[in-house]
Amino acid sequence: MLKSISRLEICLKEIINKNSDMITSEAIKIIINQKRGFFNDINDLANIIKSIKEAILTFESNKVTLIDYYFALAYLGLLISKISKDNYMIFRQYIIKIFNKHFILYDFDKYLLIYYIHFRYKGMKLDI
Repeated sequence: MLKSISRLEICLKEIINKNSDMITSEAIKIIINQKRGFFNDINDLANIIKSIKEAILTFESNKVTLIDYYFALAYLGLLISKISKDNYMIFRQYIIKIFNKHFILYDFDKYLLIYYIHFRYKGMKLDI
């Protein structure tokens, strides 16, 4: 849904500029026409939610292992660390709080050892 909104940016602006009576809310018109970065924010949020959705699908798999959890959590942690501190401060703090709450369930030395000796880890940097 968020990606759909992002793809409609040009259409929405054209509707407002040519048929302004179709959208009656002045607040919506201001957001679409004047708020810089609205569609960028939507796109950023869509990417974050997509990654969370993919992690959840991984967790729900019949073949999920502890390593899958760690890789998904590491990837989500990387994504969260890239969220802008300036533009999304409250959202970023909230996501970090939720992430830490879930990560603490798997933060045991034995689990971490399994993660580090797993053949898929090999000390590599996760890159998006």
